[in-house]
Amino acid sequence: MEAVKRKPKKKSYNKTAKEPDKQQTTLMEAPASPSSPVALPQKEEAPVSKVPEQSILSDAVQEPPPQTEQETENDSTEDEKTDVVVGTDFTPTAPPCRSVGATVTLPVLLYPDLSQLALDAKIERMNHAVPAVTANDARELIHVNAPRARALYLECMQQMEQTSLKWDRAHLDALEQQFVMTQSPHAVANDLGDYGSDLHLSLQAYRTAYHSYCEIVQERSVAMQQISSLRGRCWDFQQVKFSASGHCDDSRSVSVSLKSRVASLNVERCKEAKAAMSALVDQCVTKEKEALVQLHHTRAMVEKHVCDAPIPGYEKSVVLRFKLRIVGNALRVEMHQNDCDKGDGCEYVQDLRKWFLQLGTSMLRAGSVDDRVWLMFHLLRFPKGVGTWAHVLVHPLPMGKIDDQLAETELHAILTIAHVLVRPIIERQTFLAPVDEIAAMEQTAPVDDAPQPGDTFEWVDSDGEDSCIDKRIRPIKESDLLALLEQMPFRRLFGFVTNRSIERLVHLDAKHLPTTEMLRLTAFTNKLIVILGEGLATYGGGIARYNHFAQRIALLISDAVKFVGDVMCLYRENCKLPLETNEIDVVQVHFDTLMYRAAGYIYGGGVALARHLSTLPYALLSSRACWWMFASMMSRNFHQQPDFERLQDSDGSLCYDAMVGQLPNDRSSHDLYNVLKPCVDLALARDTLIDCDIMFSIAKTLFAVSKLCAH
Repeated sequence: MEAVKRKPKKKSYNKTAKEPDKQQTTLMEAPASPSSPVALPQKEEAPVSKVPEQSILSDAVQEPPPQTEQETENDSTEDEKTDVVVGTDFTPTAPPCRSVGATVTLPVLLYPDLSQLALDAKIERMNHAVPAVTANDARELIHVNAPRARALYLECMQQMEQTSLKWDRAHLDALEQQFVMTQSPHAVANDLGDYGSDLHLSLQAYRTAYHSYCEIVQERSVAMQQISSLRGRCWDFQQVKFSASGHCDDSRSVSVSLKSRVASLNVERCKEAKAAMSALVDQCVTKEKEALVQLHHTRAMVEKHVCDAPIPGYEKSVVLRFKLRIVGNALRVEMHQNDCDKGDGCEYVQDLRKWFLQLGTSMLRAGSVDDRVWLMFHLLRFPKGVGTWAHVLVHPLPMGKIDDQLAETELHAILTIAHVLVRPIIERQTFLAPVDEIAAMEQTAPVDDAPQPGDTFEWVDSDGEDSCIDKRIRPIKESDLLALLEQMPFRRLFGFVTNRSIERLVHLDAKHLPTTEMLRLTAFTNKLIVILGEGLATYGGGIARYNHFAQRIALLISDAVKFVGDVMCLYRENCKLPLETNEIDVVQVHFDTLMYRAAGYIYGGGVALARHLSTLPYALLSSRACWWMFASMMSRNFHQQPDFERLQDSDGSLCYDAMVGQLPNDRSSHDLYNVLKPCVDLALARDTLIDCDIMFSIAKTLFAVSKLCAH
């Protein structure tokens, strides 16, 4: 993450006049703990400090005085030489999934390392002097504004709860219920529809022809063995002894004998074998020719029905849904058949995948967001391995879009597809169970396959991935989820949203627009965090099967907060409003609440995800929100209402035993480290002059926890 920081030279005053010194501006890499921007007067010029900053209060930001033209030229030259470098590495823990030769090639949007995203927006200088606020003044502002801040936090929390995708959830629920009712194999078996009957019948004929041809191929191999046996019957093999004798020149007698196996043709049996071989060959050739002709004919008919244009009276998207339902369910049903033992190498399965990709590509080119959601519903209800061939169909943006500019509808499409991916998959069992068992199948509750004491092995599938003990339950594979998640264009999403906010923040009306833009950015990021939080609620919670997927989602939540933090730094530097205005407090309250919600979702995903809290930008929190965050970490309850006065008057005596008591009894030192590390990072990110109270409370709590764990 990068942030632009101005570090003016220290001023020296005398009684007669005030002369501004030359100001040196540099573009620094944003550390995890920014240094205090409070300026202390010095007599000598201070070099640029590399010590991590620790202040986070916008009230303590000190702007330099206006520069002269010569100083501005010098600063511009230095800025051109400055290179923006990204320092923190957040490499995902799970390995990337590699695709296996897909027939249809679509633009691939792989999940990037979000920490490598550089913000290319050019920041104009805004030479406006802001009154300096000392540490004592900042401390007074916290106490004075605490009651009003609490009301602001409660109002902000209520607004974020009200805008938490209620309409989107209802729309997706209705769409998914419609999908389950109309697209399941049971629905296709009972109601083929007026349009899809020809395609369904041709697929059934092609499947029958293909498996019949496979049987003939097997019969041909048996016939070849019989023909080889008949060839052996045409010959009589005898053991013949050859002997000879003679005399050498020296009158000695020489006798030689040799035994050999001699084959002689049996004419009668040869005629019989020839007739039998002719009958076998003629029968195999005739049956194979007929089966091959039937196979090519039925395949051509399927391709014709797949590629046919919609008949008048039907919309293209409706026709594509009919065809996807038939081809998709044929692909699901094939996994239960025992006619072929080739698995993924079966030519019939390969053809079904090819046709599904063809239909899915057509839907991506001509369909709306709902059609893309419909396609995602199909992908999430396929057997294992969908991430190796169908992941290219996860394409939220229109086909062929290359530029980085995204419209509001496209931003909404990305969020919607991501929401579908992390939601619970309703009726997956119904789609994957055999058709004859669907009617009598009862909904089985998920089996708790967590390792129990005394277990000496783990269930894994053929790929070495954790498998469910109850084979009637067919959970989606983690590798498939990761492959689908990698197709989401989060890099373009974060890059466009943050760059757009920076441009509006700097180039437009800086008196009123920045606050509006910051609130808009916070609302959009809150929506994304709520969506990703649902993913942690679905696949987190300590489920070992989806550990890497939960780590990816937690990493995305952390990166989303950090991108907003970058814009927050620019807002503080470029905002021309006085520090005591209500707009500054409103923006800070929204950022604090956003970060609090993000931390709550990460904590809710389990102890293993707590390490991602260490990467949150605690330096940008207000001092009053730090108490709120620290209390929630200690109690492991992120549903508390802010009460800053009670927390600051408690002299650091928080219920640290609640945090330790809620950990598992067999907790490891690694789990304790993941839980306590964010508290340490919170303390290290604060300023020692302004936030010494909370730093003392954190240190005291850590000592108490260490004593409790030792006993």
